[in-house]
Amino acid sequence: MKLIQVKKNGIIYFENVIDKYIYVIKKGKIKLIKEKGMYLVNEDLKKSKELKAGDAFGFQEILTDRKREDRAVALEESEIVYFEKEEFSNVLKKNIKLGERILNSISNNIRNLNNKIKNISNENIYEESKNIKNIYLYFLKMGEFQKANKILERIKETGKDLEFVEKEVKNTHIIKGGNITEKTIDILKENYVEDKEILQSILIGLNKKIFKKKLKEKVVFELLKLIDDEKEYIENVEKTIEEFVESDYGKKLRYELVRYYEKRNQLSEALRRYFFVSTKKEKNFII
Repeated sequence: MKLIQVKKNGIIYFENVIDKYIYVIKKGKIKLIKEKGMYLVNEDLKKSKELKAGDAFGFQEILTDRKREDRAVALEESEIVYFEKEEFSNVLKKNIKLGERILNSISNNIRNLNNKIKNISNENIYEESKNIKNIYLYFLKMGEFQKANKILERIKETGKDLEFVEKEVKNTHIIKGGNITEKTIDILKENYVEDKEILQSILIGLNKKIFKKKLKEKVVFELLKLIDDEKEYIENVEKTIEEFVESDYGKKLRYELVRYYEKRNQLSEALRRYFFVSTKKEKNFII
């Protein structure tokens, strides 16, 4: 995360260029000028937008991997904090106030859809819904399940005019009421099997207590099977086996480890994982 000072009328970025940063105004005012884009059918939507200290901008294109749709110009001498997409999750965790500002900006954009809906065509509405859906999916990918749910809740709060957005998001979301749904595994297999980062994020998300207990073991077992890399698979089995040692899935995972080490003639490691004892207070391997 870095800080830059921009003079009056200074350009932060131009439209139709690839820019890898998300921006937050620390001091000053910024104008976003949209001279062309998807909303050419409506002149009103081409008006510039002014932002003040505390506002975030530039996140939509970054989170959806698109070129800039507007030009950012300083209306006065300003100080801008900026960071890359990869830093987004850490920024939210380390700087709560800054994270809240960014999330508020995202929420405001969603809320403003109500006004845009009255003036744009169905095709453009669909484009807007895809933006929100991509932001939602980005939070899922980063393992930020609670934030993903907040985006979904905000969409629901905006009213009946945004039912199409809710439908678009529901077609891909894996969380319902804070819990994993019955369709989770099928969705993961169809959409996320090729993205190891998402698989890892969801495995990490298991510790966030958003999974229904009866589904948690099945989800873990199926997720582990989706990991192609053998070493990575075993490492994840090691991390999850203790929690499920007393269940049928725990036994399956344990025997997976035993077979893994038997194949490599590492018999001591195989035995170590075969004789596994669990108590209410602690779970230990017997060597």
